[in-house]
Amino acid sequence: MKIKIRKEKNSLSPSYFPINDLFSIDVKFIKKFLKKKSVNKHISRICLHSKKSDKIHLMIIFQKKGYSHPIKKHPLKTKYYFSILGSQVIKITNKKNKILKNVKLNKGILMCKIPKNTWHSNQTISNNSIHLEVIEGPFNRKKDSIYL
Repeated sequence: MKIKIRKEKNSLSPSYFPINDLFSIDVKFIKKFLKKKSVNKHISRICLHSKKSDKIHLMIIFQKKGYSHPIKKHPLKTKYYFSILGSQVIKITNKKNKILKNVKLNKGILMCKIPKNTWHSNQTISNNSIHLEVIEGPFNRKKDSIYL
């Protein structure tokens, strides 16, 4: 059964949630749909969890080349990045923005775990990238992400 989605109105970037509980998604749909939805932004996402209060958040995220998310940390939550298509660099930094480690996600390195309270950012280095992010929920914008 294909995914049926609704637009999230309060999100900072184009975001969509599933309407149905049982669904499947193929890469062709992700590429076409998310690329189209990112026309005015450099990023768009399909959330695979049902609502912001869910205990686990899974998001398929499309990013255009050169997109770089600002450096942030999640003080109480561990985050996982899983590469689906393209390449991106996960930058681990200290609080003075000194790069401690770069992890390149691509066909060879599919996953990166970011421990809680770790400064990090991600940047797409291929034409486009698609990745899956997994983080504990529920999401609280004021407490969950601290930006450098």
